[in-house]
Amino acid sequence: MTPAGDGLVPIEDPSRAVVGTGVPPIMAPGYTFGSVTDNCGNVNGWLGDATKYLGAFDSSWGGMVCTPTTGWTLAANTDVLLVRRASAETTAIDTNKIQVQSNRAQVSVFTGATAPGGYGTGAAAETHDMVMNVYYIATSGTQVSLRRKTLRGKTMVDEEVIPDVQDLQVQFGIDADGDGAAEKYVNPGSVGTASIVSARIWLLIRSSDDEQGFKNSTNYQYANANIAAANDKRRRILMSKTIQIRNAQS
Repeated sequence: MTPAGDGLVPIEDPSRAVVGTGVPPIMAPGYTFGSVTDNCGNVNGWLGDATKYLGAFDSSWGGMVCTPTTGWTLAANTDVLLVRRASAETTAIDTNKIQVQSNRAQVSVFTGATAPGGYGTGAAAETHDMVMNVYYIATSGTQVSLRRKTLRGKTMVDEEVIPDVQDLQVQFGIDADGDGAAEKYVNPGSVGTASIVSARIWLLIRSSDDEQGFKNSTNYQYANANIAAANDKRRRILMSKTIQIRNAQS
């Protein structure tokens, strides 16, 4: 992740906590879908739609049923990032989980005692656990934190990822002409029918303590964010990373 700021913050690469590395996305040349819901609801197919393994809401919670955890609220003008993928390892069918059935031609998200049919047997068909994370910035009093809703079995559990992250912004690189390359980066909600082939993520992180004699007078402008100078005693660092999406749908 590329830093751009006025001081050091003790963190190496927050993007790994958000997107992860070395894990297979839920993608294949074709798709089928079962009826999948959980305690967050299935707003706009955010959980069960395997074709949309990355999604985001621009400065809003997007109408999802699972709102920030008790005592916390979504920080104003911050984005919400949705990441869906299959677990790296294959697994046995478990009725207490939301899972993914796949082969080289298609994918289904399902729950129940029986996997969807039409996937062949043995090595031709694989069952994986569904991995679903919803990342957001939350505030509680003077506290601010990068948090996530993460799928455990059939329940979305809320947990803190990194404290003192005060902003998350997302833009998607879209391929409008089918050549596999991003022609431009757009804000969530402006993707349209184009394929997402990459994502840019920005995190603005502040130090946990005041620094005597220091005044932060920096105005941060990135993505569609324009954050006025805090004029406080906390150093901040702006980190950004562009992530190429493997097996992007064309």
